[in-house]
Amino acid sequence: MIQHDVIVVGSGIAGMRCALEIKRNAPKADVAIVTKQYPVRAASVVERTGIAAALGNSSSDSVEAHISDTLAYGKSNNAAAVKALCEQAPAAVYELEHMGLPFSRLKSGRIAQQVGYGHSQPRLANAGDQTGHAIVTTLYGEVVRFGIKVYPEWFMLGLVVEGKNVRGVSVLDIRSSEIEVINAKVTVLATGSYGQLYATSSDSYASTGDGHAAALRAGINLIGMDLVNFHPLGVANTGLIINEQVLADGAHLLNASEKRFTNEQASLAEVTAAVNAEIAAGRGVDGHVWLDVRHLPTSQIRERYPHLLDYAEDFAGVNPNHDFIPVKPTQQSSLGGLPTDLNGSVAGFEGLYAVGACANNGVHGEQALPGNELAAAVVFAKLAGAAIADKLGAASYGNVPSYATSNASDEIEGLFGQKGSHKLGLVRKNLRQAFNSQAHTAASDEQHVGLVHSLREQFGQIALHDKNRRFNTELLEALELDRLLDVADAVAKASVAAL
Repeated sequence: MIQHDVIVVGSGIAGMRCALEIKRNAPKADVAIVTKQYPVRAASVVERTGIAAALGNSSSDSVEAHISDTLAYGKSNNAAAVKALCEQAPAAVYELEHMGLPFSRLKSGRIAQQVGYGHSQPRLANAGDQTGHAIVTTLYGEVVRFGIKVYPEWFMLGLVVEGKNVRGVSVLDIRSSEIEVINAKVTVLATGSYGQLYATSSDSYASTGDGHAAALRAGINLIGMDLVNFHPLGVANTGLIINEQVLADGAHLLNASEKRFTNEQASLAEVTAAVNAEIAAGRGVDGHVWLDVRHLPTSQIRERYPHLLDYAEDFAGVNPNHDFIPVKPTQQSSLGGLPTDLNGSVAGFEGLYAVGACANNGVHGEQALPGNELAAAVVFAKLAGAAIADKLGAASYGNVPSYATSNASDEIEGLFGQKGSHKLGLVRKNLRQAFNSQAHTAASDEQHVGLVHSLREQFGQIALHDKNRRFNTELLEALELDRLLDVADAVAKASVAAL
């Protein structure tokens, strides 16, 4: 058995920022990160929108204006969480700057800011169109500098729970299929979203709701699982998203008749709905519409949206200076998660915290204001880290139940010994295609509940063909699908309850 004062599960922005804050406030604390991939491959590396903070560098912005915009966009936000986010976002941005993050600059040397969708002022601070990547690599550099141990390619099998006390996690070393139990005074889930529940998603392949499923299996009720946001500018059938700022800069959306059909300056939810309606009415082109940037200066596209050029040419096979780009709504973010307070503490469970996309403190309401997700990941991870460091002195390891290892071993051996004729890939494909629909009716959501039950039965009749114990990717995919089915059930039932 391995012991650490704090174990953070997940190496994305929130996980690393939380671990860093613990070490800053409690330098002697033994903090470790366990992650099924390497930190620099976190889902947030593809985030291009920017991080929202009322710095006021490009206008007379204010925290109050940021609060107002966030509440108007999300509609049902937790006002206290919004206040905390908007008040602390500026300091969070400057902290990243001091860590070495190369933000884009004004001629004056200040951090440049852009107007984003739903923002009344220029508020998005970015690092070119690589903001997410810049934040991830900057934080990872700090993780290395602070000597925080990282266990890469270790998959969390579940939480180790004794009553309402969380004692750590059980994990699988993907490289060897060996099982370990990590005993910790405090466990932090930072496992990201469940975007891979959807056939077309910009989320990482690793976004399979592992933390959500672990929470469900531990008896934790998740909230907001039906709150899933789609982006209108997904390059058709790729999972790649073009920064929506290009619409604010004058790009057009066209139907099959090459006519504009919506106000591109409306909210992203409204634009997404308009695109879906156009496609459903048969006025799309092979399930998508066109993005037209031909009238925009080539120099502007090259400077502000180099990813657009790459996506169009490399993945859509078109030259955006002369051709339309095929786009369709693509799942971008999921807001459901473990219920937490502003410090990330999970209600009703001692020693358990959650940060990032697997947590829900109500800050985003029904939809996340562009730029606020990155800001929230940093701000609330810092608050959680500080709170954890403050309580570590009084925390203890506690007893690890004897069945923690045997339960984990039984799951792995059960999958290796499972027999049947159903195909792992087909079950996953059918699940993701069903949930990709954005049309919610009582009938469709009830069908999803039944479908998940049917697919769960099929999963029990999947035989693994690869019996190798080293880097068994088929085993990993089975574990992820198993958990994704739990998440799918929660999403379907939440959708039914919301109607």
